Amino acid sequence: MHTLALSPCALRIFLTQFKKLFFYFLNFGLMQALARRYSRSRELAGAGGGMKSRQRLFAPAAVRALLPLCAATCRGFFTRKLCLVLTLTCAALFAAAPTFACTITWNLTKTGATTYTLSSTNFSACDTDGFGIYSDAMGNITNVTTSQGGTIVPDYAPTPYVLSYTLPSAGFTGTDSSTVYDLYGTPIPVVINVSGGVSVPGAPTSASATAGNAQATVTFTAPASNGGAAITTYTATASLGGATGTCAGPAACSITVTGLTNGTAYTFSVTATNSAGTGSASAASNSVTPQASQSISFANPG
Repeated sequence: MHTLALSPCALRIFLTQFKKLFFYFLNFGLMQALARRYSRSRELAGAGGGMKSRQRLFAPAAVRALLPLCAATCRGFFTRKLCLVLTLTCAALFAAAPTFACTITWNLTKTGATTYTLSSTNFSACDTDGFGIYSDAMGNITNVTTSQGGTIVPDYAPTPYVLSYTLPSAGFTGTDSSTVYDLYGTPIPVVINVSGGVSVPGAPTSASATAGNAQATVTFTAPASNGGAAITTYTATASLGGATGTCAGPAACSITVTGLTNGTAYTFSVTATNSAGTGSASAASNSVTPQASQSISFANPG
């Protein structure tokens, strides 16, 4: 039987080289793990066939974490000067990696509700680790105000989890936006394109007022658009004091506003309301001044 015998000197050389090789592969493995942790391929598929994009994300934290490992591995095999060159090269390569966070694009068609939810199955590529979407970089779940005054609430509890969105107003249409975050604090822009459904009516036109005793009568022309639903109410509002009067739609009608002060001048604006809410006010009417009724008495001529 043959055995391999190593001299103490050869054994020391073998162990030294083995240690270097061991730490090289250990560092290499750690660098690969960190690279996978911070560099993620992301593909976005918006609801209803929305925008798609695929980019790489390499966070600055990864660069800071990898540089010491580059240097440690380098020092095990090369001279100090060559090590410095390789470490700087390593840093340049990592720093040159693009930073990009995917965007959640939600094409929302209203159905009459004011709050809607988007399932994470529609934006799972923005959360490749599956740890959820959060309101801020600290991992909180709170209301996030959108650019138009709506509200987004991330929620990772349901399966699949959802983003809840409340419209700025029942009649809102157009583009709204905000920002949410993944578990690691990466910002994820949210763009919501709101369309369809019922909107508020347009503004009535040609408001005209006629004075009475402590009141005024207001007429107008119905708005060109009812917002997709019948107008239920018209409201006239006085310029001073805010006194109002109403009449039922959908056709234009005559509104009497009571509770006015005789001898005070007023103008009036008119709004239209449907199931989506109240639209914009008309231009101000002409100015009128309510007056008390007068009586004139004559002496009997006999």
